[in-house]
Amino acid sequence: MMNVTTELWSHKTIARKFSKIIALKAFSDKFWISLAFLALTAVTIAGIFWIFAHPYATNWDEARYINRIYRDVAFFQQGGIGEFLKGVINEDRSRPPAYRLIALPFNLLFGVNPTIMRFVSLASLWVTCGFIYLAAKKIAGVKAGAFAVIFLAVCPLIIAGTMRFYVDYPLQLAIAAILYFILLDWNRETERKISWIGFGIALGLGALAKPPILLIAPPMMVVTLFLNWRRIIIRPNLSWMIKGSALAVAIMLPWWIFNFKPAIAKAFLSGKFVRHSLGEKGSLVTLGKWLFAFSQSLLGVGLTLLFLAIIATLIIKLLNKTLQINAVTAGAIAVCLAGSLPMMMLSAMGTNQNTRLISPTLITLSVAVGAIATLTGWTTNKWLAGIATVLICYQLTVMVSPTPGEIRYQKGDAASQQLLWGNHTNTMKRREQWDWTPVKEIVNQQKITKPLITYLGNYGTFNPPQIALPWVRENEPVSVAWLWQFTLGELNWEQVLTAAKSSNVIITAPQLIGGKADKQHLDNQHNAEFVKRLEKMPEFSSPIKLMMGRYEPVEVWVFINKKADPSKLPAEVRPLDIF
Repeated sequence: MMNVTTELWSHKTIARKFSKIIALKAFSDKFWISLAFLALTAVTIAGIFWIFAHPYATNWDEARYINRIYRDVAFFQQGGIGEFLKGVINEDRSRPPAYRLIALPFNLLFGVNPTIMRFVSLASLWVTCGFIYLAAKKIAGVKAGAFAVIFLAVCPLIIAGTMRFYVDYPLQLAIAAILYFILLDWNRETERKISWIGFGIALGLGALAKPPILLIAPPMMVVTLFLNWRRIIIRPNLSWMIKGSALAVAIMLPWWIFNFKPAIAKAFLSGKFVRHSLGEKGSLVTLGKWLFAFSQSLLGVGLTLLFLAIIATLIIKLLNKTLQINAVTAGAIAVCLAGSLPMMMLSAMGTNQNTRLISPTLITLSVAVGAIATLTGWTTNKWLAGIATVLICYQLTVMVSPTPGEIRYQKGDAASQQLLWGNHTNTMKRREQWDWTPVKEIVNQQKITKPLITYLGNYGTFNPPQIALPWVRENEPVSVAWLWQFTLGELNWEQVLTAAKSSNVIITAPQLIGGKADKQHLDNQHNAEFVKRLEKMPEFSSPIKLMMGRYEPVEVWVFINKKADPSKLPAEVRPLDIF
């Protein structure tokens, strides 16, 4: 009997120990690193397929950035590096040039086209994630680093933005590098040159990427210096910060010294962009809409639930005093949050609430979440880690998987239709692509040089830089003016028709509705009336009708006016920047 009992006890003990080993292996460092690699690889592969499905830009902003690279390549081919640098300093003065400087070599080497540009952006995500991993690892170990990468990799808007060619990719890279180099010497007695040099280079890159770096890097620096002043950490200290900042100034100064005013003016103007306002500034209703957009577009449902659960666990453990975080570690997490919260609060209480503009805040937030998740047991406790894995895998699967029978790959849920950037259910959704080459062919047949094109309407692929792309690719002159948009108030028909008479080409789409999230339907409300008025005017030939789009084709009407005098264009209707 004793032998049987001993044997049973022995088996139970072995089973218990074995289950502990299994649990340990299941959520070990290797598990989280593997999951991070899997998540990043999955979104990258899905992103590559998305890129190949979109030979043209998907919206106004991306179209401008793509056109700019075409022009930069033309500069380089005409006059070498000197001509290119002149263009960097003297053109597009309101937008720092990091996105152009990084993309140019690849487009010179592999050919200039949107696919190469987007590949540069997508590849930068891996480098950014490398710095994120190292930063979180410095705070709370390997699991924290891997968890931070996973968190970022399944953020819908991070992936949606990185698949496109925006100015954000060098900013995200710079933020991740800034945080890593700050943490590299965290509370060290001896200083390493590579830390402040790396910090300076990263800060300089951030300054050459986008003005919002001012809302991200300085708060992190201030918190770091405060912790050093309070003697919570030894380094980074003031001298370290001064040396790194001096290097950053040396890097950024050649561009900013010439373009400070237009760049800052553009940043403030962007903040007042009412089209992307969610409601009355500062109201609780608007704040609720912002929180909804944040949870859907920036995090997604799975990550939102996981994020709230991690924060709730942290609060409960701190209140119960079952978790103690030393001041050095808490200070590092505070630095991460300082890189996220100020910009988020400004967006929530501001006018322009385009969630893409605050997506860079997820860089430092992901590091903080990775560290907190590890400290609170979400990467080690088998139940918590299991829940985290399920939520992560759910969101990742939804993000990259097609909707059965959907021609546009993903349909998206009801919530995604209400939001400017959708959510995790339509991250990989195929967008409409309008090829404006037929319009250039029409203009060439009419022997019109230096055409002035005016248009009425709005859509993701119906905008000045997109319309101008066929001319930009050939490095030929063209001007495009928008006749009216709803933000200007009531449409002035006399002004619009006078502008049309001054134009060589007039374009509109009488049946186009457009997306409500971007308020495009308001810009398209007069398109049909515009067509009726143009058809009655003798200056214009019969309209040429083109079918644009591959999923839901739209009929676009093109009117030609051979006797147009572009010099008579009303001052209120100005050609817009196509670069």
